[in-house]
Amino acid sequence: TARTVQSKLRDVVSVLDFGVNTVPGTTDMTAAIQAAIDAIHAAGGGTVIIPAGVYAISSTITIKSYTNILGSYGESSLGGVVSTKDGTELKWVGAANGTMVSMYNARLFRLDGIYLEGNGITGLTGMLLDTNNTPSGSQNEIQRFSIRRCLIGVKWGTSGIAGGSYANDGIRFSTFTIWSEEALSKGFVINSGNAGQESVIESGGIQVQSIGIDIVVS
Repeated sequence: TARTVQSKLRDVVSVLDFGVNTVPGTTDMTAAIQAAIDAIHAAGGGTVIIPAGVYAISSTITIKSYTNILGSYGESSLGGVVSTKDGTELKWVGAANGTMVSMYNARLFRLDGIYLEGNGITGLTGMLLDTNNTPSGSQNEIQRFSIRRCLIGVKWGTSGIAGGSYANDGIRFSTFTIWSEEALSKGFVINSGNAGQESVIESGGIQVQSIGIDIVVS
């Protein structure tokens, strides 16, 4: 029996079903990526595929609960080199001091195989995780990722979102690189209001100008 479009949407979508990446790295794909995530979230969960390529984003991508975001982890993710196997890159083309990817009150999601490129724009945060405990963000996997040229690679916890009071718990970060040449750049900033219980950072490399892992006790 042929499955309906609605039933397929509950399983897997591609961001290219929601927008055309006409000029990779120039065409703004923010709306297409967010629409794909929103569709899977609204369907109750499933997988969003971001095929290999460069996708310009100009504002924050919001990851939502029950979504698997899958890219292709390529050579550029490992070292920023030009290669025929560059993988999936989200390239920031927005304003300074922005946030590339946000997870707020998001749980049971997986982010896999994504390279975040700050593109030389100052003051950026690569990933921001936070929650106000309604519901708490928990049991999330962030793996095979690279964050380059951001002031803060991962901001985790209470600072960064007004009114936030807790950090996501049960998070696993694995197989990653964070690199930045920006002055005072940091890899992870962990804010310990109720931070990161039963969580782990493993099998990664951090090369920044200030602090690799900054634990802020409050």
